Amino acid sequence: MLKTLSVKCPQSYLICQGIKNVENRSWKTDIRGKILIHSSGIGQGELFYDDLPDKIRKDFKKSVEISDDTLIIYEDALYPDILDRLADMMISGCDMISQAIIGEVEIVDCVKSYDSPFAERNCYNWILKNPVLYDKPIRWVKGHLKFFNYEV
Repeated sequence: MLKTLSVKCPQSYLICQGIKNVENRSWKTDIRGKILIHSSGIGQGELFYDDLPDKIRKDFKKSVEISDDTLIIYEDALYPDILDRLADMMISGCDMISQAIIGEVEIVDCVKSYDSPFAERNCYNWILKNPVLYDKPIRWVKGHLKFFNYEV
């Protein structure tokens, strides 16, 4: 049995692809180590600019050019590694499904005011490491609030 966390699609994919390194929650967790990520929501997910924090959305708009499947990230980009992974995700047309366990990640800490463009203020920032996006998601899994156990 592994602890599993439901995260709305497409945020779940941002976590499992190593783009989003923080999960923001109103509650603290003492859980550390590997957890499964459940992609919640209805239907297919699509990555929109609105899903990104303001800092990254503004940096993406001013620093990235995508044309004919070619990516250019300008030298003045604030978050070049994040922008590179986001652009790859958009170009590849990542098929984002929901109602499935799509990957895993490790929770290494739970703090307030973590230094990440994904960290929100006035809540707990769960610091995430070692993300894995499964090649074959575990489909048709019902999500739950907070953590739930799933037998792998």
